[in-house]
Amino acid sequence: MNNSNYREIVRKYYLEFLNREPDIEGWNHYVHLMETKEIDESKLVNIFKNSLEYKLSHPVDLDSNTSPEIRMKKEWNQRAKMNSLFVIATEHSDSEEDFWKSGTIECDKILGKDTSRFEKIIGNKEPSKMNVLEIGCGIGRILIPMSKIFGEVIGIDVSSEMVQQGQKYVKDIPNCSIVENNGIDLSEFTDNYFDFCYSFIVFQHIPDKKIVENYIKEVSRILKPQGRVWFLEPLVSESYKKRYELAANFVKDESCVYVFNDKELAEKINSKKELEDAIKENLVSRIVRHYT
Repeated sequence: MNNSNYREIVRKYYLEFLNREPDIEGWNHYVHLMETKEIDESKLVNIFKNSLEYKLSHPVDLDSNTSPEIRMKKEWNQRAKMNSLFVIATEHSDSEEDFWKSGTIECDKILGKDTSRFEKIIGNKEPSKMNVLEIGCGIGRILIPMSKIFGEVIGIDVSSEMVQQGQKYVKDIPNCSIVENNGIDLSEFTDNYFDFCYSFIVFQHIPDKKIVENYIKEVSRILKPQGRVWFLEPLVSESYKKRYELAANFVKDESCVYVFNDKELAEKINSKKELEDAIKENLVSRIVRHYT
């Protein structure tokens, strides 16, 4: 068996188990192990099945007929049990100090402190008298810094495990609470209650577009007439924007875009043709779902 055969085998299992194209480093690594007979195909399968990436994307075995909200609850409960810091903020999960510090930084970015955005969020109100809601708060990484600015902050999460972990961190913060919600609406809140509602990279994880649309309608209901909303989803840096815009115009499947791990490569791609060539050369590392 030659190198190209091994490369196809490795690529096949990346797609089957990780639902993405192989990254170059990993691809070469597993091809080398197969070429040197250190692993065979069955061992390769076991490696993928036991990888953290696979376990996080397939945390529990569920019936295909399981409703989206139940699926989300069970999957995120299991992910939280595995490593809540990692699944919330992977790049800041090496230490609790870095994790919580990153929440303060994201809080400031969301609010746009010292910018016109913050002025628009608060309007003519006193922040200490404003009610704020976070959708998909996890264990309170961003919510807790928000509590130091606003009068009442409430975070909701579909995962009871996330909520239980988070409540330990907010138990001594009287104006901050974390509650479990049903994963499909905001029925626990009355109309016109909140002054500001935000969500940080949450809707991409909701498997049903209708649920996302319903959340948006619900946010409109629970916000006060002059309330503000701020939602952030992936692909917002300049390099990611470039990849997103190019790929969105190229890929026929409108529910996905191709994204590269190699930032330098991505920044060199400036045309549809260059993107097409990169895809043909198997330089695509993953697929990110988005709503259209």
